[in-house]
Amino acid sequence: MFAEEYQFTHVTSSPRYPQANGEAERAVRTIKDLWKKDPDHSRALLAYRATPLEHGFSPAQLLMGRNLRTSLPQPTAKMDPQWPDLLAFRKKDEEGRRQQAKYYNRRHRSRPLSQLTPGQKVWITTEGTSGAVVRSASTPRSYVVETDREIVGGEPLISEIFNRWPALFTERQISAEFKRIVTTDLLQPFLEGLDGLVPRLLEVYKAAAMSGRKLSLKSILQCLEKDDTNQKRRTAALLGLPYYISEDPSGIIKTCDAHGEQLDVIMKGMQVGLLIGHEGVLQDAFPHELFNVAVVVEETIILHSLQNVPEGFAMLMGIIYCFNLEYPQKMKYTFEFLQRVVMQIKPDQGSVRIHGLRNKLLRYRV
Repeated sequence: MFAEEYQFTHVTSSPRYPQANGEAERAVRTIKDLWKKDPDHSRALLAYRATPLEHGFSPAQLLMGRNLRTSLPQPTAKMDPQWPDLLAFRKKDEEGRRQQAKYYNRRHRSRPLSQLTPGQKVWITTEGTSGAVVRSASTPRSYVVETDREIVGGEPLISEIFNRWPALFTERQISAEFKRIVTTDLLQPFLEGLDGLVPRLLEVYKAAAMSGRKLSLKSILQCLEKDDTNQKRRTAALLGLPYYISEDPSGIIKTCDAHGEQLDVIMKGMQVGLLIGHEGVLQDAFPHELFNVAVVVEETIILHSLQNVPEGFAMLMGIIYCFNLEYPQKMKYTFEFLQRVVMQIKPDQGSVRIHGLRNKLLRYRV
C-alpha cells in the first residue's frame, strides 16, 4: 500500500545477504556515523545535505536547485538559486556506476548466471548446505530451493513476516494489496459474485443429497431449516462446496470452541485455512452464533475477528494472492471455483472440472 500510494516499484534484494542492498545499507551507516559525531541530529543532517559530493554538487542542489545556509560563512552569490546541468550530471553518475560495477565484477570474478531449472542441484552459501530448485520465486533472480531441512526461498515464512510487521495483516491492508495486484476490490465483488450463485449452489446440493450421492451435504442443508437468513445461505454454500466437488476440507476449514479447546492443537498442520470459533458444544454442521472467524497460515492466526464465514473466505483468498501462496491440494478445486467463478478472475483458464460445474450452474433453473 505504501509503494502504491507513493507510486514506486518495490523490488526486494537477496534474502540474508545485506550486501545486495549495499547502497541503502551504506546510507544508513553514513547517517549513523553523523549522529555519533553530533548529538544535534538536525544540524548533522543539514551539514550532510549542504556538503558537495564527488561530482561537485550537494544533495540540496540536486533536489532544490540551491545551496542551504549553514553555520559556515559563504559569499552571498553562492546562495542564489541555480540548477546544475542535470543531464550532464546523470550521464557522469551513470558512467561512474558502470565503472564501479566493472571493477567490482573483475575483482570478485563475478559473471552472469544462466537460468536455473526445477530439480537442478545448487549450493546455498548462507545455509551451508546443498539443495534442489523447486521453482522460480516472485522476486527477481530468486528461487525456492528445497533442502533436507526445509524449503528455502526468496519469500520469508508468513509467520516471520507477521511477527515482524503485524500491521500488514489487517483487512484494510490485505484489501489494498489485493486491489493493487488484481485491480479490483476484494470483499464486495466476492460477496456479489457469491450471492449470484448461492440459489443455484443450494439447489444442486439438495439434489445431490436427495440422490444419496453426497450425504455429507445433508447436515449442512439442515442448518438452513433453523435459520434461513442470507448470511447463513452464503455460509452453507461455501462450506458445502468442497463436499460437492468431492474434496476433504477437514484439515483446512476447522471449527473450535472458543473457550474450551487449545488453539495450538487445533491449528497443528494447518498451512492455509479458516478457523471458525463458536461458544459451547457444536450440534450442527456449522455454528449459528459465531464467536470469531480467523485466517490461519503456517499454523499461525494472522487475521482474526472477522464477522462471518463469507468474509473469512474473502480475506483468505486475498491473503493467498497477496503472499503468492499455493491453494491447498485437498481443496484446490474449491479455491479455483472461488477464483474463476465467484470472483471472475481469469474465468476462461479454469480446469475441466470447474468449467463443468459452472456450466451446470448456468443451466440450472431456480
